[in-house]
Amino acid sequence: MASPKEQKEAAKDFGITYPLFLWEREKLPKPLQVVFVHSTTLLIDRTGKIRKVVFGIVFGERKDDLERELIALLKEKRSGKGS
Repeated sequence: MASPKEQKEAAKDFGITYPLFLWEREKLPKPLQVVFVHSTTLLIDRTGKIRKVVFGIVFGERKDDLERELIALLKEKRSGKGS
């Protein structure tokens, strides 16, 4: 696992400007323990349920599929009280 210093240097080398962080996997909530590689995308519904996990960089057809799934999720009505 990269140290914070190594991570900062790599981010600079790759031109990454968004925040990066490290975590201790065993301290994460169980659903988030599935994240074990960089470039992991989580599709989370309005209730906080993880609906899809995509490992690796998302582009091309994978990106198009993920966008369709996201749009479908956004169209879902929230269940429960107050909806």
